[in-house]
Amino acid sequence: MNQKLFPLAPESVLAAISTYLYGDGQELAARILGSSQAEIIQTEYDNWNGGTYYYCLHIHISPTDFISLGSHGIQFLHDTVPAKLNVFSNSYPNQIIDKISVTPTLAATTQKNYPQSNTLPDAILSCIAQLEKRTPGKYVDDTTISQEIGLEIQDVQDWIDILESDGKVKTANTFDGHSALLTAQGRLSLKHILSTSRVDSNTQKIQSRLNHNSRKVSILFLSADPSDLSRLRLGKEFREIQEKLQKAKLREQFKLELPQLSVRAADISQALLDLQPQIVHFSGHGAADGALCFENQRGEAHLISPTALASLFKQFMTGIDCVLLNACYSEVQAKAIAQYIDFVIGMNQTTTDNAALSFTVGFYQALGGGRSIEEAYELGCVQTMLEGFSDDFRPVLIKKSK
Repeated sequence: MNQKLFPLAPESVLAAISTYLYGDGQELAARILGSSQAEIIQTEYDNWNGGTYYYCLHIHISPTDFISLGSHGIQFLHDTVPAKLNVFSNSYPNQIIDKISVTPTLAATTQKNYPQSNTLPDAILSCIAQLEKRTPGKYVDDTTISQEIGLEIQDVQDWIDILESDGKVKTANTFDGHSALLTAQGRLSLKHILSTSRVDSNTQKIQSRLNHNSRKVSILFLSADPSDLSRLRLGKEFREIQEKLQKAKLREQFKLELPQLSVRAADISQALLDLQPQIVHFSGHGAADGALCFENQRGEAHLISPTALASLFKQFMTGIDCVLLNACYSEVQAKAIAQYIDFVIGMNQTTTDNAALSFTVGFYQALGGGRSIEEAYELGCVQTMLEGFSDDFRPVLIKKSK
């Protein structure tokens, strides 16, 4: 089967569905999905008419929430969520999520034995893989899996049946029960589980600041709107950021500094020295060669090259975690700055005020909700889709290489 990853992160898909459910008045389901984990696994490939990939959204919720939903709530999700997923089909017509599954996350004892796994299916796959190493090419019996994981043997057998239906294991019936062996699909899934379980050190550092640092996360908003260029709605963008952070559940952990408007070259370094921000947001014009447009003494455009601006951020690399460049053609600048800053977001083409504003809303909404920089970036991209902007508009996230 042709393999292709779904283009959006599972967390972004869940966040979008949660937003829809809130709008429909389904607050319990929305809250549970908003705090759940997920993975998107390919289930089928149809080579007719150019090829279509089909996926299943596996939603993993806590045992407490699983009980709270009950059988009726679980059935409601199965009946409702697939229809909500149609919004993604508009942007990705050849990649369709047409199924969902809802399962409880691991018990504490199983999580201890298999810390790289977040769910029972993950743990069983990991267990089979480890046991296969002892006897390569041989099936692993359900009794051994049960003893390794600490799960009732009937539950192990049921999960093996589910994993077989997902194409992740092949089974052989024995006199006492089931035996299982990983398939290529199962190994790919396990590889994905292991890769996503490793916490990126940059994300961990930023998340720890959001969760534990007594000092508020400072956000510096810089803008320039030279008089000799087309006018932008920069004040509206700042107000949207302010509003989203004021309504956020973690609003006390952020400090949105007073906006720095009509910024000149000398103003940038002065603001960075005075305010020592962790997040820097620039909104303005960008040139096709990657230069950003600031202002000169007369209020006209003054271009600053990627090399020059990157050299400035190099002097503040220990304090700044993220730079967001909401300007046309700013991907070149983003790549240059990412030599020194953990996360930099830029635009790879021209964009409209409304599209850029839509991304900003989703990004800061997610940050205020406790999401990481990467998750906030994904939610910003989803927000542009929800508001009907073409998928051709997708900001670029560049991480500092280690």
